[in-house]
Amino acid sequence: MFFNFLVSFAVFSAIVGVLKNKITLLFLSGLAGGYAYLTRYNGISLIVGLPLMILILNNKNLKSGILKSALALFGYFLFLVPWSIYSYIKRGEFFYNRNYLNIAYEMYAKGKIPWDNFWFDASKEYKSFADVFLRDPGLFIEKAILNFIDHFWRDLTQLCGWQFAILFVIGLILLISRGIDNIKLAYLAQNLTFFFVLVFVFYSERFSMYLLPAYLSICYYIINLKKVEHAKFGWIIIFVIFNLISIPKISQMLKRDIENQPFDILYIRDQFKSKFGDSEKGKIIVARKPNVAYYLNMEFKPFPLVNNYEQLYNELKNLNASYLYYSWIEYYFRKDFENLFNYNSPPSFLEPIAVSENPPAVLYKVKK
Repeated sequence: MFFNFLVSFAVFSAIVGVLKNKITLLFLSGLAGGYAYLTRYNGISLIVGLPLMILILNNKNLKSGILKSALALFGYFLFLVPWSIYSYIKRGEFFYNRNYLNIAYEMYAKGKIPWDNFWFDASKEYKSFADVFLRDPGLFIEKAILNFIDHFWRDLTQLCGWQFAILFVIGLILLISRGIDNIKLAYLAQNLTFFFVLVFVFYSERFSMYLLPAYLSICYYIINLKKVEHAKFGWIIIFVIFNLISIPKISQMLKRDIENQPFDILYIRDQFKSKFGDSEKGKIIVARKPNVAYYLNMEFKPFPLVNNYEQLYNELKNLNASYLYYSWIEYYFRKDFENLFNYNSPPSFLEPIAVSENPPAVLYKVKK
């Protein structure tokens, strides 16, 4: 939600900044955009989205539009400077980002090999987004087009719901046939750039959440038509009913999101902190995902792609790992180590430090 707030603030500030010629707002728009990028990588869409909006709103004065776009982009990249310096110190790159590996998997490996196998092996041939695209440009474009159709359909039917999908089609037809002012055009164009970034990765409703107001604004467009003034109350009733129909789906989504919260990590963190405080800060922890490393202030290393405990022990030694974390996500991808849930009888090289019973998770210390 914070990411959605940052993008919305950036967009709103850019629109108002252009309309009222407020240079400060344009600069703030860029700063918010840069912050959004650091929060979630699809914030990169604002590098195109913000200038595109500003140029559309300044279509009668191209020079002014270019200068205002440059100011917004200056704010965007200025916000990235501290992180870029830190990234360069730690990783040797000013813009450390491996999201292109997610794109490579989506385009070439999804459905063929498990993600972890791809990450440890096939991903080594890709060093940048350009490498991903040039691997097979034809297939890349074909997959992107198919994802565009698939993601758009799922946005309408899953994110919005079938009832709003119908209203969206009606609203879009009316919007195109009756023309659109520059403010609406700029706003929808920015949302389109956001959507384009998403077609390169797997679909998830949470990724598209920011687009929901844009979809609904088109759904509700019919209410603002003068020709339906006499029937506006009836349309409002229809919208209210459609919203009521959405309540069970929304409740189900909220329930799912609440259940997916990292309660296991929080339980583990509290137990660990009570025993060690911050004395283990910076040590290496091996897990499937880096979340637990963040909460324990440790350095993350991915769970090795191994098949037995002897191999696991050797890899942990090679990584100089101090801790190993095993939860439901590790079990899902590393079922050969299911017995790690039995913390009363651990392997000889592991010592249980903290335990979560529900959801199940165990933090082990690696014996040296």
